[in-house]
Amino acid sequence: MYKKSILDKQEWLICEIIEILALNETGLSKKALCEQLGVSETAVKVALLQLDEDFNSGDTPYMIIKKNNVQLVGKGKINFNEKIYDYIKKSINYQILMAFYTKGNGRVENLGAKLNVSEASVFRRIKRLTPLLEGFNLKIAQGVMLGDESQIRFFYYSLFLGIDFKFEESIENGSIMTIIERFEEYFDFNVNDSSLVRVKIWLKVTSQRMTVNDQDNHNISSVLEDMVTNNSLFDSVEEEFGEIIKQFKDKVDVHFESALLYAWTIAFVSVPWSTFVAHDFVAINRRNNNKLQQAVEFLENGFEKSLGIQISGGDLSESLYPICTEAFCFHGILKSVSTTMMETYRVKSDNALVRKNVEEAMDAMIEEVKDQPEWHQFYLRYGVSFANSVMEIFNSRLLAKEQLLTVGVDLNTDERVKDVFIMYVSQLLNGNLRVNLDVYDSNRNYDLVVTNFMNKNYLNSTLEKYIITGLGTDNDVTGVEQKLTAILKKYYHEN
Repeated sequence: MYKKSILDKQEWLICEIIEILALNETGLSKKALCEQLGVSETAVKVALLQLDEDFNSGDTPYMIIKKNNVQLVGKGKINFNEKIYDYIKKSINYQILMAFYTKGNGRVENLGAKLNVSEASVFRRIKRLTPLLEGFNLKIAQGVMLGDESQIRFFYYSLFLGIDFKFEESIENGSIMTIIERFEEYFDFNVNDSSLVRVKIWLKVTSQRMTVNDQDNHNISSVLEDMVTNNSLFDSVEEEFGEIIKQFKDKVDVHFESALLYAWTIAFVSVPWSTFVAHDFVAINRRNNNKLQQAVEFLENGFEKSLGIQISGGDLSESLYPICTEAFCFHGILKSVSTTMMETYRVKSDNALVRKNVEEAMDAMIEEVKDQPEWHQFYLRYGVSFANSVMEIFNSRLLAKEQLLTVGVDLNTDERVKDVFIMYVSQLLNGNLRVNLDVYDSNRNYDLVVTNFMNKNYLNSTLEKYIITGLGTDNDVTGVEQKLTAILKKYYHEN
């Protein structure tokens, strides 16, 4: 979690308290905060004094701090994420990173004096930033940030995206919007709002680095060079945007800039797969059978075999291209600033049964290539990321259907027993599946009907009825779950 690398201990503690309280509407005791954060009561007390000053200094208090309870009361009135971002941007470590960002690959000197801290403090702070930078194959040595230019840009892009970087109106903004408009016109699709933020930040970093950096670390990986070779789509990108790129600097490596823009766009911009540019992209990769295509096909075949669903040619297959491009061309992950919040949402939206199946499928694929060292290391390194990405795609489909799986309960018993049965089975099933159980209504359609009527037919059920063996038998819950899992696979195939 990169907050710990960027923030001082006190700043980190303050941000963690904000996150935890934002997830607990009724507040928490100070003792509970200490236990959850693993810190002393004194540390929490000092942090709360700072929070009281920051949140309650105006006319409207946003935090209630009592003797035994602390509660945020500003929901809907204040953006707690922005408060966290403010702490990060004001931190000395963040300012150190920004000094190297604006300097290019030149030496940053007299940093202590500029930040009003000792040189010894700067040295300690850079050492503290080392694990964060190493995750991106970067390091700071003798006043210089060392590493491939593509990785430096990806690091700052990830950092700015994570802290809600504010894109200021400027001449530079005009040039960036020109590229975006040209991009949309040439490839005949509109960049959506979410992608627009990403594109602006990437081009912001690109323009800054082109302006201040020389070209001694402009390396294109063999995989990326393979992706752009014998590629008419890339040739068009290089020709179309070469002149625009030169606006930022007289002398620029157009091939490097075009290749990096090409790879980044594939990995991080939501290009509609119905557009001609997307069809061309897939066709070119299949024809060239480059490493990207080989990786995608291996994942397609592996997930198809293990999950029993068709992937090749569908939207999941198309989603594997960005996942694999990122793995090949951009190394490193900065977790969201609001890690506690995001993890909570992920757990709530995740489907445990599907995740188990996806992770087992990924493990099987890693085992399959154990005799091919290069591929084995690739899938071993990025297996978790691949599985998470596939899960995000699956979960988005589940969440898009408010009541994805519907179950009608038709029991030959009194209504009170029906209600208890529905409540009990719902609790058990919804640990793994998204299921809506309700008393059976012949005017509604269901994915499954659970009943103890032996000879009754249900024409409004997707599957045949499930006849329970006896009320209160847990084995029936497993049986119902298996039936519903079969429907899940059907949804994945059709949607």
